[in-house]
Amino acid sequence: MKFINQVNTNSKIYSKSMQINSSTTSIADELKKFKELLDSGAISQEEFEIQKAKLLK
Repeated sequence: MKFINQVNTNSKIYSKSMQINSSTTSIADELKKFKELLDSGAISQEEFEIQKAKLLK
């Protein structure tokens, strides 16, 4: 149950980070947020790389 709660918490953090308003947030800010999620274990290295590639296109 503890694992499921952690997964749910991480999913909420990740989902919230995806709702960023791009007109008020720079690419650098968004990269920083994804890096923080990566460092906290909320997303995997693969997920980070995918999001980074999207931002840098």
